Amino acid sequence: MDSNDQVFWLGFIGTVTALLGLSLKMCLKSKCNSIECCGIKITRDVQVEIEEEKLELEHNIESNKI
Repeated sequence: MDSNDQVFWLGFIGTVTALLGLSLKMCLKSKCNSIECCGIKITRDVQVEIEEEKLELEHNIESNKI
């Protein structure tokens, strides 16, 4: 394997890893109760996350008033 092949595979693997990470991040940020992709079904309770986000927003608004 010459150096050009190594550079290609390193870039390819890095790009694929970054895309997987970004897609996982977007899935976690979404407020969907149920996600199904490639035969994998994930069901989660997002109500706690929504309430936590509201509290964070209220706290930031209060701290900005001071």
